[in-house]
Amino acid sequence: MVSSDGLSETLHAVTRIKLDQLAKQAGSYEFAKRTLLRNVDDELDSRKRIRLLVDGAENLPTMTSLKGNPILPLHDVRRFTLQSERDPSVSESFLEDYEKMIRDELDVQSNKYSFAMLYGQLVNEWISAGKNGNGDGNEAGADWIPVGREEMHKERATWEGYVFTEKKVDTKAIKAYLEELFSNSPSTGVRLAFEDLRVRIRNLQENWNNSPFDVETVSSTIKTLLRADVINDKKKSTLKEFLGNDLVLKEIADVLNMRMASRKSFTCEGVSVIEQRKQLNGRYRFYPDEDLLQTIFLQYTGLRWATQWRSDLKRFVTSYNALKPAPGSITKEQLQDRNLKLGISSPDTRTLEKYLADHWMNEIFLDQLPENMFEQRGGYDSDAEEGDTRSSPLAVVQKLLRIVQSEIIIRRRLGKDTTVIRSDFKWFGPSIPHAAIFAVLEFFGVEEDWILFFRRVLEAPISFVDDVGASPRSRARGTPIGVPIGAFFCEALLFCTDFAVNQKANGARLYRLHDDIWMWGGKDTCRKVIEMRK
Repeated sequence: MVSSDGLSETLHAVTRIKLDQLAKQAGSYEFAKRTLLRNVDDELDSRKRIRLLVDGAENLPTMTSLKGNPILPLHDVRRFTLQSERDPSVSESFLEDYEKMIRDELDVQSNKYSFAMLYGQLVNEWISAGKNGNGDGNEAGADWIPVGREEMHKERATWEGYVFTEKKVDTKAIKAYLEELFSNSPSTGVRLAFEDLRVRIRNLQENWNNSPFDVETVSSTIKTLLRADVINDKKKSTLKEFLGNDLVLKEIADVLNMRMASRKSFTCEGVSVIEQRKQLNGRYRFYPDEDLLQTIFLQYTGLRWATQWRSDLKRFVTSYNALKPAPGSITKEQLQDRNLKLGISSPDTRTLEKYLADHWMNEIFLDQLPENMFEQRGGYDSDAEEGDTRSSPLAVVQKLLRIVQSEIIIRRRLGKDTTVIRSDFKWFGPSIPHAAIFAVLEFFGVEEDWILFFRRVLEAPISFVDDVGASPRSRARGTPIGVPIGAFFCEALLFCTDFAVNQKANGARLYRLHDDIWMWGGKDTCRKVIEMRK
């Protein structure tokens, strides 16, 4: 069975959202109905009056369509009205009976809206009564407050110092730098590839599906949540039970489609509660705990953007030779000359450089973004599980370290100097200025309505789970951790760093996994990258 708390909270949210939508539809219907009847009442000719009534009734936003109503055949009424102009057997009283029938049906539609809203209100009262009657048995310990370790409080203070303190940035300077890097690049290939990239981003927005949810979509989105680190065990249990109930999934899909259709007026439901969890490395991470419906909605939206972003950026770097080859790579002309001198007609393409290039492109570049919408992949510290469609982040790091070790051995044997850089961006996720995110997205062609949506997501009110009774505060900086939409924001910024290193350091590859970076090679190449960071 679905846990009572999880089911009641979700059912309450579903009913509330449907009631809000129903109220809007009812208001729209009543306004259109009053306007129609006012125009009809001003008409003295009975035939014209019925004709106006029939035409208007067909276009009203009724709860059930009147066009195919067998009890009220509007098509026949229209034909009788035309016939009455030439046939005296169609009497005035006959037409008046039909007029009354249409007016009565309009009142029936009003009652349907009223009864639907009444039913929804009764469901909400029933749910609320059940929640109020379920004690958790912890009243005796209600005053107990967990103190926590000293490290936990220090990291929280640091996190809050970033998240709740706005940082001013020069957005004009950011866009000017990006103009130099992309639009005004000396490379024709980069400029052409960037134009194509903007076209694809524009197409994504123009072709966005405002009713994407059905039982299968909701089910697939929930499965991606179950492998993530974000939601707690209690909510995971609730989501697992949802998967076996198509009726619940259909209700959720209906509500999420309503939310997507009204995306331009989106506001976050309630407060995002932050839970501080200790990781295996001793550090603490700050996970958001939100309303389940909102979690599913933002999970899908983030997956859609993140997946398309990864696909478009990979196409950008692989088209028109926009990405510079790595230092020391053999050119096509050199390869042809080598094969000619050695008499090789079918050369072996399995070179070390090709292996490194494929590894960087397929496993390192934009690793935080999903390859497909509903891929199954573990969280940051998760091990691989049966059915995973991609290597876990932990496995990616382990393979990278083996490659670094092998590269050091090879370069030393060849007598080459070897410099290895290992660094990260300090408190990157919580410290990102929102203005910088929006400046980059605007430069790439994200439209104003989406920027406004993202702003509302980022600036949602948050509070800590332990701060009982404390007033929530709006996030002024940073992105939510462990969710696709947060990864999308971070990778949008950091991709610019990846590409800038490649362009300004003669094709050097920045091995970046989120905010952790590795790089190795000659001293001169590594020095250029360090100077860029300064």
